Amino acid sequence: MAEETRNAGAMPVDIDIFVEAGDWPAEGELTRLVDRAVESAFAETGADGS
Repeated sequence: MAEETRNAGAMPVDIDIFVEAGDWPAEGELTRLVDRAVESAFAETGADGS
């Protein structure tokens, strides 16, 4: 995942997402799944992911 710096002084956050071998969905669906996982991780910590 490309590192983005939207807020000056923002600390980078590493999130590991594992996908097992198999019938993967299209890239667009994978992107949506990653976005949901990242949003959920920020929601759990109470951090602002913007």
